[in-house]
This record gives sequence, C-alpha cells and structure tokens, in this order.
Amino acid sequence: MSGGGPARLAAPAFVRKLKNAAIGTGCDIRLRVVAVGNPRPSLRWYRNEEQLAPREEEYGTLWIRDSKKEDAGVYTCIAENERGEAMTSAVLAIIDMEG
Repeated sequence: MSGGGPARLAAPAFVRKLKNAAIGTGCDIRLRVVAVGNPRPSLRWYRNEEQLAPREEEYGTLWIRDSKKEDAGVYTCIAENERGEAMTSAVLAIIDMEG
C-alpha cells in the first residue's frame, strides 16, 4: 500500500439528511445536515425550490429564528463538488401558536 498521496476525490454524500419537522410560530429551529465528500462540498439551501441567501452559521446548519408561517415549506440542501452532487429534502410545518 502506498502511503501519503492525495486523498481520493469523492462525490458528495449526506451522512445526516434533513428530517421532517413541525414547530410553533415564534420558535427557532436548526436544520442540520452532515455532508461528506472530497473536496468538501459546497452547500446550497432552498425553500420550495427558491434558493436561500447564504447564511450558514456553521457548515451544514441552517437556522430559522422566530419562525413565521411563511417559513413553512419544503427545504432542500444540495451538496456539490467537482465530482458530483447530492440532495436531501424535508418538510417544515409551522403551527400557528397564536389565539
């Protein structure tokens, strides 16, 4: 076996995928994925197929703070590197806590 050399390139894969969730309005939720690949995949987040502005506070994490009803929808994370891409999606339901 040869030592050292460059790590083998690998297409992205999700070892932790998005899960469906439901929270009340005004709550915070952290959507979290764990993506592997070499080189490290870049992540893009979408809600209902609309790309969200990059605002990851840590790699693989999308925070939704003080949730509103319009935050509900299908969230998708796409991991991409030069070897390919992977995708995971889940539904976030927002329950109206007022009234």
